[in-house]
Amino acid sequence: MVIRPRTKRKIALRTKRCPKCNCLVKRRVRCKRCHYLLKRD
Repeated sequence: MVIRPRTKRKIALRTKRCPKCNCLVKRRVRCKRCHYLLKRD
């Protein structure tokens, strides 16, 4: 079994919320309210 670290970003993308301000973000790269970077490719 491989244990993968769950980052704040991954949890946020799964729950569709920003980890910083708890604002609803769906499939965005950045949060609308606080501009926190959610996706980094």
